[in-house]
Amino acid sequence: MSKIFVGVAWPYASGPRHLGHIAGVYLPADIFRRYHRLAGNEILMVSGSDMHGTPTTVEADRLGVTPREVAMKNHELFLDTWKKLGIEFDCYTHTDTENHRKAAQAFFLDLMGKGHVFRKTMMSPYCPKCAKFLPDRYVRGTCPGCGFQEARGDQCDECSRILDPEELIDPRCSHCKSAFEMRETEHFFLRLGKTLYVWFEAVMGYYSAAIEWARARGKPEDWERFWKDPECRHYYFLAKDNIPFHTIIWPAMLMGRGGLELPYDVPANEYLRWGTEKFSRSRGVGMTVHEFLEKFEVDPLRYYLSVQMPEIHDAEFVLDDFIARANNELVATLGNFAHRALSFTQKNFGAIPQPGELDAEDRAALQAIEDAADAVAESIERCQFKHGIKHVIDLARMGNKYFDTKAPWALLKADKAKCGTALYVSIRIVKALAVTLSPYLPHGSERIWQQLGYPVPMRVKWEDALKDVEPGKALPIPVPIFKKVEFMDEKKQESPFAPLDIRVAKVLDVQAHPNADKLMVLKIGLGDEERQIVAGLKKHYTFEEMTGKSIAVICNLEPAKLRGVESNGMLFAATDGDVVSLVLAPEGATPGTSLDGCMKGAPRISFQDFQKYQLEIKGTEGQHATLHLAMVAGTTTIPFFVNGKPFGVDRIVKPGSKVK
Repeated sequence: MSKIFVGVAWPYASGPRHLGHIAGVYLPADIFRRYHRLAGNEILMVSGSDMHGTPTTVEADRLGVTPREVAMKNHELFLDTWKKLGIEFDCYTHTDTENHRKAAQAFFLDLMGKGHVFRKTMMSPYCPKCAKFLPDRYVRGTCPGCGFQEARGDQCDECSRILDPEELIDPRCSHCKSAFEMRETEHFFLRLGKTLYVWFEAVMGYYSAAIEWARARGKPEDWERFWKDPECRHYYFLAKDNIPFHTIIWPAMLMGRGGLELPYDVPANEYLRWGTEKFSRSRGVGMTVHEFLEKFEVDPLRYYLSVQMPEIHDAEFVLDDFIARANNELVATLGNFAHRALSFTQKNFGAIPQPGELDAEDRAALQAIEDAADAVAESIERCQFKHGIKHVIDLARMGNKYFDTKAPWALLKADKAKCGTALYVSIRIVKALAVTLSPYLPHGSERIWQQLGYPVPMRVKWEDALKDVEPGKALPIPVPIFKKVEFMDEKKQESPFAPLDIRVAKVLDVQAHPNADKLMVLKIGLGDEERQIVAGLKKHYTFEEMTGKSIAVICNLEPAKLRGVESNGMLFAATDGDVVSLVLAPEGATPGTSLDGCMKGAPRISFQDFQKYQLEIKGTEGQHATLHLAMVAGTTTIPFFVNGKPFGVDRIVKPGSKVK
């Protein structure tokens, strides 16, 4: 039996997790932990929410609340995310616990006492208008590498280039938008011969979480079995941007402290992209876990993230490919084989048949089980999770081929004993699939296990994949293991406006466009994210009139640069030729809420595709005029409603006025 410690990257408690986070870090760690539990190894997996990162304070500033309120809200959201996805930790905590504070302080003071940490002055960005030093995430500017205009002071989200604030073109304070200056300030440094940026306190969470786990079990010294045993192997699951912190800084800290085990392997992943774009809440690219699970079930999601895992290069999440692979591989291959084997056996025998003499095809099928179990195990142990799930699906393909070759429907009449043998072998394959699939799809595996007549939750070992099934064991009436994946539910398929992602938005800030007299640049809030859009309303509204209004914005238009400034969406305004009026959300509408009939998270559409839809004012004149959407080439018309309440206009326009 091996002893293994797994540290999983700590997410900033600043916002919900998107699918890229799961594929890159949390799903591979969960697969790894589940396998080693089945293999009989002793494994401790820990993680937690990073409550102290600047992304959290940025979000708190935006919402006008304390950083702790933001952090705790998102910590609870993370716990719900792990539960929905079936991701399990032995300890999932956060950095605002008394245990972590004491452990981190003791760790720091020990390093400082040994001379590994020292004070030194450095030049840092300072905003005179805000009267404070600016952490990297409070700095924005144009990336010198790719030209992205919203690059942060530490990294460009578009091209992933690591940056220093002074490298940015036209750098500014993200809060007040004014230029900053560089001032001298004092910081702590590791004595490594040069300056390095580091998450000094956050990485200590791996250590403090193990202490918390041990104390929660009533065995306060138990953490030492994982941290002070040279035979214990330490793995760290994270994304590629965190590699330096876990392969240089953290090992240096551990060596400086002394007596603690160093990383054995750091299986860092590349990035999962939403199509060809990088996931970005601020630009509306991609979907969060909760948004996705409102539309699809967890099994096909875990399956697709496993087969598309960005292990050696960036990978793409493509919705059409997700549906195709889930239906063709998970449903039509694995699910279909398990269901046809179980249903034919249950219908004609009621129980697992007694096998007779095995022929060459039977023995080859049983050998394939053993080969597959070994291949899946080897792949997971090497952190090659895509290879592992491929071997599971290949076993299911072999099962389908074996079932077709044996043709038990023909043997049932010609030779019932041989039919029983073929079904016995088929049930052996189904059992092996349940076990080998379980690290990847624990929910689906339990459904297979239950239909084999075993109790759930599953309490099995990896070696059970190779064990015989019990002839005479009664089988329950089976049902399909996996459902066919549909893009939208029936209700949303009825709406021709589902391709539009139109939401309520609140105008948070308005600035002049630097290159155009008729344009203004708006910062809008969409509940869990902010965006920048450009609007041509400067002749019709003052900045003060715009600020604070609740409006409608289409969120899935392809980004566009208008006179050099990127716009990630478009608002709606009505005009009758004389008067221009904003389209306003009904009173009390929550920012981020989707319009009735539209779909939040719908795929990107071009401006040309959007022009297939037209909006116009219908009904009475004035404040309570009702807006309707109508297809240009069709007769379908629906009200422009949110939660059953109509949008309105803030200036009187004539019925029939166009909305643009």
